Amino acid sequence: MLTMKPDIFMDDFSSDVEKDASYASLGRALALATRFEMGCRTLAKILLLKINPELRLESIEQQSEALRAAGDKRLFAHIRAFGPRFQPIPGVDIESLLHEAREARNVIAHQIAAGAIDMLSHEDGRRWLREHLERQVRAVAIGDRIISVALTTLTNDLMPAPSFVKDYDRAVTSWVFNT
Repeated sequence: MLTMKPDIFMDDFSSDVEKDASYASLGRALALATRFEMGCRTLAKILLLKINPELRLESIEQQSEALRAAGDKRLFAHIRAFGPRFQPIPGVDIESLLHEAREARNVIAHQIAAGAIDMLSHEDGRRWLREHLERQVRAVAIGDRIISVALTTLTNDLMPAPSFVKDYDRAVTSWVFNT
């Protein structure tokens, strides 16, 4: 009986410390990317209610439908809608940073993750993954910091210490790569 290596099925089920660390980093990066996207969707819904106070007076069904429709929009549409609402900071283009985070989120979720199995099976691929993933993670972490500050402000939650907010993207990147 002739056995052949499958072309479509996964066939490398080996595990080692480097591979496991790379998969862990990719998983954390995907969790960060999802957190950023959900934060954007939540911010869009809160702003919808703040901008349209009449929605709060309508029936629960109408309010739910408006919020569902808002949540169904693409991430680009959310950022385009609420990006200009951020207070200007001299020398910082918040909307551009959010779009960079969105693009990095897409790279993590759709490109890097899609090729991970083949990439992580060899050392060069793991090195490439780390280099490329680190840039994307930092961009998403910056976007997540912006969204988190906005959500904290809008919900009147307690803002973390300024040093925590300032170092947030570095701390998130360190967490993703377990460094």
